Amino acid sequence: MKTSLRIHNPTVLSVAMLALLATGVSAQSDEVLKLDIKPQNADSALVTLAKSSGVQIILADGAGADVEVEGLQGEYRFDEALAALTTEAGLTHEYTAENLVVVQEAEQVREPDAADEAPAEEEEAPIELGEQRVTGSRLTMGDPTVRVFTLTAEDIRARGVTTVEELFRTLPFAYAGTTTQNNDAPVGAGDTEDFRTGGINVGISTVNLRALGSANTLVLLNGRRTAGVAGVEDNYANLVNVPLSAIERVDIQLDGSSAVYGADAIGGVVNFITKKNYTGATFQVRDEYSSTDANASKVSFQGGYGWGSGQITAVLSRDSSQPITNEKTGWTSYDYRDHYGVEFDSRDDRVGQPGVVCPTTVTYPTGTFCGFPWITYQLPQGHSGVGATVDDFTTNIVPADIVAPQNGEHTRNESGTLYLEQYVTEDLRLYADFLYSNNVSSRNQNTQMFQWPVPASNAFNPYGRTVLVTYYPIKEIESGLPEEFSASGNRKRSLSAGLIWDIGDTTTFEFNATRSRSTRYQHQYKLNGPGLINPANPIHARMVELLASSDPSVAINLFGDGSVQSPELASLYNTDAYPLPSDSVTKTRSVEPLLRGQLLQLWGGPISYALGAQFNEDTIYREVTLIDGEGERREGRFERIGVARPTREATAYFAELALPIVGERNARPGIASLVLSLQARRDIYKTEGADGGVDPVYDRVNRRWTYPGDPNVINVEHSATSPRLGIQYAPTEDFTLRASWSESFRPPVWGDLFSLTNPSYYTFWTYVDPYEPSGNTAPINIRSTLARNAVDTRPEYSENTSFSFDWTPAALPGFRWTLDWSKIDFTDKIENVGGLFRDYPEIIFALPDVVERDAEGNATLFRRSRPINIAKKISEIITTEFAYNFETAWGDFTPRLTYTRVLEETFQITAESEAIRREGTVLGSDEYRVSGQLDWYRERWAGHLFVYYTPSYLNNNTGSCLEIVGRCEYWGQDKPHLNVDSYISVDLTLSYTFDNGIQLRAGGRNILDAEPPETLYWGMPYDPSRWDARGQVMFVEFNWEL
Repeated sequence: MKTSLRIHNPTVLSVAMLALLATGVSAQSDEVLKLDIKPQNADSALVTLAKSSGVQIILADGAGADVEVEGLQGEYRFDEALAALTTEAGLTHEYTAENLVVVQEAEQVREPDAADEAPAEEEEAPIELGEQRVTGSRLTMGDPTVRVFTLTAEDIRARGVTTVEELFRTLPFAYAGTTTQNNDAPVGAGDTEDFRTGGINVGISTVNLRALGSANTLVLLNGRRTAGVAGVEDNYANLVNVPLSAIERVDIQLDGSSAVYGADAIGGVVNFITKKNYTGATFQVRDEYSSTDANASKVSFQGGYGWGSGQITAVLSRDSSQPITNEKTGWTSYDYRDHYGVEFDSRDDRVGQPGVVCPTTVTYPTGTFCGFPWITYQLPQGHSGVGATVDDFTTNIVPADIVAPQNGEHTRNESGTLYLEQYVTEDLRLYADFLYSNNVSSRNQNTQMFQWPVPASNAFNPYGRTVLVTYYPIKEIESGLPEEFSASGNRKRSLSAGLIWDIGDTTTFEFNATRSRSTRYQHQYKLNGPGLINPANPIHARMVELLASSDPSVAINLFGDGSVQSPELASLYNTDAYPLPSDSVTKTRSVEPLLRGQLLQLWGGPISYALGAQFNEDTIYREVTLIDGEGERREGRFERIGVARPTREATAYFAELALPIVGERNARPGIASLVLSLQARRDIYKTEGADGGVDPVYDRVNRRWTYPGDPNVINVEHSATSPRLGIQYAPTEDFTLRASWSESFRPPVWGDLFSLTNPSYYTFWTYVDPYEPSGNTAPINIRSTLARNAVDTRPEYSENTSFSFDWTPAALPGFRWTLDWSKIDFTDKIENVGGLFRDYPEIIFALPDVVERDAEGNATLFRRSRPINIAKKISEIITTEFAYNFETAWGDFTPRLTYTRVLEETFQITAESEAIRREGTVLGSDEYRVSGQLDWYRERWAGHLFVYYTPSYLNNNTGSCLEIVGRCEYWGQDKPHLNVDSYISVDLTLSYTFDNGIQLRAGGRNILDAEPPETLYWGMPYDPSRWDARGQVMFVEFNWEL
């Protein structure tokens, strides 16, 4: 049987996939169901039947929505119940698979007039359901051995979220990645590659499954790769460019899927399926009100039209949001001594108002800096700086305690998706799928003037020589001086087009071509000092003039309290400092031919197969804007790896087989179903870059590095075969077991392999060498190099094992118990030495590839920034869920309880070193998570209650001691660790649907306004990766379907 629906002249082509992926009774089984379906609309009655049986029912859009049925009470076989409901409602149904039924309206066709009567051969316009994408497999009906978690558009709306970032905050297997609330701070749980974003992370949000890192979570759009964050070589997806309004469902696979999708699928796969096959029009308006001022609004439109041989669906949306006001989260100070002890004073004594003066300076080719002895001075509070003498300055610095005004971002998003399908013949159809998204984000931040050189001629400088001053213009900002800000724009376009050709009854050939492009611009608007601005920039000359002025009405005053200041200060804002303004691009192009269908008949049914190839090309580049003696110009950042626009070519060949050993025809007691699955994929990655060859030269005039000479360009190839073996076994029709084993891999990126320059060596860094032959424990100078590349860096590999079961007991209709266990053994994971040597010196200093030693054992060279392959990282988790659907006089209820436990999350730098546990710590996953859900339906009412519990954990990343006080016994020692309390959050959504297609929805997230557990996270008094700093968010939503 074809996996499609054929009808005559359809008026409705939309398909809403229900989240009913349980394996229960066979759609055409003789098993008797005990049903108690009350009188209601036919669509909701069919939903109840699907829940009771475990059979997937796909409803064409609007099917049964306006037709009431009498219901069913008593014992029925599934096919009897289905026939009774569809017949009464005037619907048609078709079995498209053993456990899948499609229901659609049976349209009443008017008798044609003589004038428009068509020839008999043209009366029929057979239409199939649009292109179907199943996650974790390319088989026509998917792989029954693959466990996929699915959230439909209705599931997402029930959670009350409006962005993909918010959605993943609610899921137990998604961990602390890069979010719009922490993307300017280093994050844990595997996301250690932030330096590759180019320095400004505003407007970036990623998903991190299983705490294995965003780069190891593959994000797909309609089953296909698209361009990731522009200019970022890890190529992870940016969630701000995924419009939730356009998403029909989200599929999540947790056990790796390189056998299907290739590299980057080590930690799991997230597949966003966009809306298509819709006829009609729907408008949505939503407003959100946050207790911390992070309000948001959204407007969206969905429309579609079908004709006899084709269909078009479009979704347009526009949303905006405001940043979080830090004061309303309770963050008003960096002084945490009253909370955690005397060691936790994070106020800054290097900056202030009046300004902090460093009178001793040292000049290098790259600039002037505060020298030794490092003694700073400040005028007393309230001193304007006018008439000050050197004697007025004291070393009693008043620490600055200025909290950044905002967290989160000002955002504006416009997006649109378009799906078009057209039949050329009965068996050949063409399709095109287009996505456009444009995000603009910005964040205000503290305005700071860091170490500005003030010459002796300055009207307020009493020192008689140039001094460095660091200054907070607090009073000036209160009087209207603009605040500094960072901004970015992220634009994404993705076009996928192809054909589907049905060859006979059991074979389909597909061809798809995808082009995806993401662009990103970023800049900062700051008071960068003259040492950071190129002398060719006109602002530099004006800045030097104002600093040198002896006229107190003109000169910049950095010594006082801000009451006397130059009116020209605002004119000195600029963007000419690192990170420089830049434009980045990531382009992905792919072509995929695919042949799939059925082969021989086995005892349990036909063998399903899929064969194909994929040809993929990724190109990434980033250009910065420079102003120097040559004027304003562009410079490519990736030129530093030897090529201006690095490209990676990937060729893959793949095959899948599903072998039904036991099926409906040969089932017997103790074995109702048995399916074996075989998958394999061969990937070959090719790229090029430089292995040194160039010695950098510093241009003192233009204050930049130049790279004369020819690089040593080399070609690098990595290849791997990723197999997968899966099994599905059902001893009875209500109990299903799944198990699988697979391997995945990920090749190193350009920054791991290549560098334009030869290594540079430095001797001014000091380290404590645990293996110093003399036993000396004091810091010593070791010759070091900062080279960030190593051509011999190996690909990352993982071995993935999973087991799950699904039980829907016939003796307890409506009950479902699922359990999923999986383990990923991640070997040769790539880490940078710079992120490891301070915490694990005994291990790092023992590695010969990192530290070279002479014959006596003295360290002669330390490669402090090179990538290394660590021995392994292990992620083992188990998730179980209990759900029970029952009906009462007050409505239809479904309570759910979900428990996720991290059994192991460790990494091991070498095979001989001790495994380091990360679960239950601030930089790792929670040891467990518990969530409860209650769904309620009664006639036109619906309600959804969610309760999330996050357990206590250890904050073992509280910072380093910068003074000897309390428990800080030496400089650089870790501050005391903090135990963080558990946390409970409650979300609620209610909706009511009117007869005219209008639906009102209201509710809130964190409706009890629970405060965050106290802790420290890079200066913040809460952990933004676990607590949403938007606080209590209430919303109201208006939907109107025409």
